[in-house]
Amino acid sequence: MDGLVDIVLGLLFVGTGRRLLALFGKRPHTIAMFFTGMAFWAVIGLLVFKAFDR
Repeated sequence: MDGLVDIVLGLLFVGTGRRLLALFGKRPHTIAMFFTGMAFWAVIGLLVFKAFDR
């Protein structure tokens, strides 16, 4: 179970953070990529919640 969580977090958060920061020509540490990806998906989640909230 721990391995599955690590893979999902790696693909979702770190992968997204890596792609976002690569747009600016940056190659930071994995922790920075993780938090960047997490912030991105949090913003997307809030936008979707706000769009479908009545």
